[in-house]
Amino acid sequence: MKKIILCIALLALIQNWGRISSLFESAPVVPASSGATIIMYSTDWCGYCKQARALFDSADAAYREYDIEKSAEGLEQYQMLGGRGVPLIVINGKLLRGFNKRQILRELSIE
Repeated sequence: MKKIILCIALLALIQNWGRISSLFESAPVVPASSGATIIMYSTDWCGYCKQARALFDSADAAYREYDIEKSAEGLEQYQMLGGRGVPLIVINGKLLRGFNKRQILRELSIE
């Protein structure tokens, strides 16, 4: 029984590692003058989309957002990019699938 509980706890830790590690990271701020072209394909209900919005908004970084459930144009572009989940973020032409704070900051040349 102890092994089962330990395995469940370990699985939960692995699944939430991104959230846990982000608690211990200092969040660098993306400067508004980064000049990056940012496009995000998202939905209203997506938690990771909210995190991406918060990252861009807190840094005052300009981005264009398409809600793929409300915008036919956005959905068409999303499908052309091979979208399989949200958020789908394009920074200076580079496609980023999902929300990965470090990868986003790296593409913005912050890290």
